[in-house]
Amino acid sequence: MLYNISTRIGWRFTLFFLALNFLMQGIILGVSYPACCGLLPPLDVSIMLDGEKVYGFFNAIGEEGRALYFINQSTLDIIFPLLYAPAYLALLAQLLKYNHLLRHPWWLFICLPIGIALADFAENLQILYLVSDYPVQHNVLGLSVANFLKHMLSMVTALVLIGLALRLLHLKLKPRFNACRTDT
Repeated sequence: MLYNISTRIGWRFTLFFLALNFLMQGIILGVSYPACCGLLPPLDVSIMLDGEKVYGFFNAIGEEGRALYFINQSTLDIIFPLLYAPAYLALLAQLLKYNHLLRHPWWLFICLPIGIALADFAENLQILYLVSDYPVQHNVLGLSVANFLKHMLSMVTALVLIGLALRLLHLKLKPRFNACRTDT
């Protein structure tokens, strides 16, 4: 099914969702997080979360910050994966298509943004539970695993995107380079 969808995705769809993704990211990072966290990095962007980091963050942002953080987590951070997953799925599909790799097992890489979104949803739901039950402290292992998976899959996706972009650049420049080499 994903293969069939990926063959029909065009650049308009890709650019539309990338624009929505960056717009939402700007709102979250530029407006929403500073309102509730001040200069503290929010839990979503922190790597390797543990109980000390989570509850230290909740304590540092105070009651009003926790209320704003809950609103952000339950609205913007729940919507955000619904924007970036199709954006990066479409971008991967486009790069695979132009690299002539859609029929190759590489097309399975378009599943990466879905994995990131699922891990992000799991992370957001656990943060919502923990912040809503604060000051009661719970085990954060599930949050730590979801956070780690989100960040690791994001890094893999970034590396795949860079690799595909470099390969495409090589494919596009190779004929020009060969033509210049034979002219001399």
